[in-house]
Amino acid sequence: MRFLFIFLFSLLSLSSFAQLGGMGGGSDRIKGKAKFIPLPYVDYGVQSGATIGAIPVLMFNPSEKDTLSPSSSVGVFSMYSESRTWMVMAFGQFYLNEDKWRISTVAGVGDFNFQTFVGSKINRWYRYNAVLDYADLQVSRKVFKDIYAGMGYTYTRFNTTFSSDIPQNTSTIHGLTLEVSIDKRSNVSYPRSGYLIKTNFVTHPAFLGNTQKSNQLTLEYNHYFPVRRNKDVFATRLFTGMSVGDVNFNHQFVVGETDIRGYSYGRFRGNSIIALQAEYRCNFTERWGMVGFAGVATVFGANNKADDGRLLPGGGVGFRYTYLKDTNSKVGFDIAQGDGDWGFYFRLSEAF
Repeated sequence: MRFLFIFLFSLLSLSSFAQLGGMGGGSDRIKGKAKFIPLPYVDYGVQSGATIGAIPVLMFNPSEKDTLSPSSSVGVFSMYSESRTWMVMAFGQFYLNEDKWRISTVAGVGDFNFQTFVGSKINRWYRYNAVLDYADLQVSRKVFKDIYAGMGYTYTRFNTTFSSDIPQNTSTIHGLTLEVSIDKRSNVSYPRSGYLIKTNFVTHPAFLGNTQKSNQLTLEYNHYFPVRRNKDVFATRLFTGMSVGDVNFNHQFVVGETDIRGYSYGRFRGNSIIALQAEYRCNFTERWGMVGFAGVATVFGANNKADDGRLLPGGGVGFRYTYLKDTNSKVGFDIAQGDGDWGFYFRLSEAF
């Protein structure tokens, strides 16, 4: 379920769309009150095939007097792929009161056609379809200097149907989120120095009506180092996550996308994950640049015993183009190779 993980679990923190406020240079704010940016979306996955879509975005400054908050943004994401996978999603990211408040929200529907691998004595791929309804709201407040604390609510409804004799499963999941972060980045959108530490706890308790009770804890640490007199950036990332309880199939950790690029089949999934990677971001001119990246990941509590603790390397290159000079906002794509797999990724921001 390639797109499900791009625009649910990555989008849960709105890491991509939140960065539309300024992806380079020293400013997170557009010039003027508002700017409308219609962006195309083009992607390719081994299982999904070619994908086309659109991402119209409105960037704006809620208050002219507030010069410390990054620009806020609202928009719509829509896509359709050769595998007949489709999705429509609206999103918003708001920075308010001199960046003391950060609010992110997203809601959408989708229909995903994908496959998963079952090992052991079966050793075969199973195709499945998942119809999705999704809504998420996250609110955080600066509590001390660069420390933010917040909470949120997530609603997810899956209707999963397999092509084999596996019974259809419909599940409605309500999640409560607690998050604490230390944000020492020089820029929230395209940091050239500093670091971000974020820990996230999500619980799916019975009192909200969940039939599958589970808890999930994640920790991410991104560090950025300026290179070539602040023209380029060397970035590193550590991500780890652990789930306990009756974990829903669609809420497992999957190797791919941000952690680690180069895996698009969705085979390597489990209840825990560790991923480590590094990336060099080279800016040739004000308009053009490229990135090179490499990393390794592993999952524990894997669905397939043979994949438990297996080291999964991945690496590749990407190109970037600055489409908005106000904030040095970039668009581009990455091509990555994994262990027996590969991936092509359309980017509206850096991976982390």
